[in-house]
Amino acid sequence: MPLAKKYDIIDKVFALDDTKELMKNFIKEMCKLGYCDEMRDIFDSYYRIDDEANHILKAELISADSSDEDDNAKQTQDFLKSRYPDYTIELTKTVDADLLGGYVIRAHHKEYDRSFEGRFCQLERKLTGR
Repeated sequence: MPLAKKYDIIDKVFALDDTKELMKNFIKEMCKLGYCDEMRDIFDSYYRIDDEANHILKAELISADSSDEDDNAKQTQDFLKSRYPDYTIELTKTVDADLLGGYVIRAHHKEYDRSFEGRFCQLERKLTGR
């Protein structure tokens, strides 16, 4: 796609809100240099640093069944609040039937496995000595 067309698209997209000219120019420069693919990583890093500075913890709750999500969400909020008392918890919920039951919490580069599948694996490791 020609660079002029990319610039036109950027101008149209950012005309929809009050984005500063600096941000538009940054994105145009990244396109010109051929670094469009790296922008996702840059923005992800920015949001991660911003969340850390503002004490926001992004966590993912993976449940085996959608009917248990509300109970699991409450337990997860309480658990994470006890581990990270200074943080505001932002919880994303997903369903994974492979868990068989229970739930898994992913937060702050850690995984807390409260699923049946995880417990079966723990039991297997104990029984086999691994």
